[in-house]
Amino acid sequence: MKKDKKNFVWNVIGLSLNAFVSLFLLIVVKRINGIDTAGIFTYAFSLSCLFYISCCFFSRTFQVSEYKREFSFGDYFSSRIIFDVINLVIAFIFCIISGFDKYKIIIIILLTFYKCIEALCDSIFAQMQIEGNLYRSGISYSLKAILGIIIFFLIDYYTKSLLLSVIGLCVSILVVLFIYDFSSLENKIGRLTFNKDKFKKLLIVTFPIFIYSFLQNYLSNSQKIIMTYFIENKLQTIFGILIMPATMLILVGNYIIMPFVNDLTDRYKNKQYKEFDKVVNKMCLAVIIIGLVCILLAYLFGIPVLNFIYNINLEEYKMMLIVILVGSIFTSMVMVFSNALTILTINKKQTIMYLIISLIATVITIILANFYGIKGLCYSYLVTFLLLVSSFYIVYKYQIKKLEE
Repeated sequence: MKKDKKNFVWNVIGLSLNAFVSLFLLIVVKRINGIDTAGIFTYAFSLSCLFYISCCFFSRTFQVSEYKREFSFGDYFSSRIIFDVINLVIAFIFCIISGFDKYKIIIIILLTFYKCIEALCDSIFAQMQIEGNLYRSGISYSLKAILGIIIFFLIDYYTKSLLLSVIGLCVSILVVLFIYDFSSLENKIGRLTFNKDKFKKLLIVTFPIFIYSFLQNYLSNSQKIIMTYFIENKLQTIFGILIMPATMLILVGNYIIMPFVNDLTDRYKNKQYKEFDKVVNKMCLAVIIIGLVCILLAYLFGIPVLNFIYNINLEEYKMMLIVILVGSIFTSMVMVFSNALTILTINKKQTIMYLIISLIATVITIILANFYGIKGLCYSYLVTFLLLVSSFYIVYKYQIKKLEE
């Protein structure tokens, strides 16, 4: 019981600090480098988050809930290294095809490298969770976040160079990886081997998970990715600021999901489907209640706080902030249903849903961004996740009813 509490507390602290890294970095860039440079950083960071999902390929939920243990930690970790290299190459090709200037390309590649290291860490965190040491991942998240923010700020403050600051950020995560994360694995890193057959099988088994995880992340960042083609850097920064509070709400999903993955896996393994459904329902209810509280606080204090933090006037976007926060409640609920379906091994249907909604969302975002700018992006975010959560709710309830029969 004491260890469970330790796992929960450190997991909450670590995920919170990690989620707020991009928020703090954007504050630093906006205040030190200006609003146009902040726009470049917002886009580059959002794009790197998309490549992060490709680097992970399989989700941590799959690695933890794969109770047959058909694949070893070495299979997972060596696969992540391969995916990292592939995605760095893809990121570079994408930048060249998009016609970005040299400065923007370097920033994107460096932040993608940063996310590649995060993907390696995520595989290590899954192993920690399997061993019942989830608190270790929370400590690691905390160390990376604090060290990264301090180094980024100091370099940017004294050099006024976003490029050097991002390099410092990459160095900070490597330091924690080698000093703390590797030491927590009890020599598993030293015994790593690459099994070609296992890699192929892992690739096939987790491909549907990769597709819907990629599309899930794309949907979360599609507005920030698409906006670079329709609005100027200054407005990109404003949208990036407005969507930052949504991170707090999406965090709720992570807080609730990760500590219960093992529990839900056990309930599914023991065919306790009604109890499984009760846990999922309670998770969704918690997301809604906390989400409504956050929306009330944002309505009362959100804009004044953002104005003060970012030194910018956002009064005209007050209702757009609320629109985004409502959308983020749907986002967190999607995460709950998606992880539940993954544990239930319902992956292909998730892929189909994400694919259809991604196509619809892309068209909606392009149209609304083109005609209504930032307001169009906010409404697009809301509509996207309203469609997605409705689809996931229907599929999840159908699957759980089918299992209970």
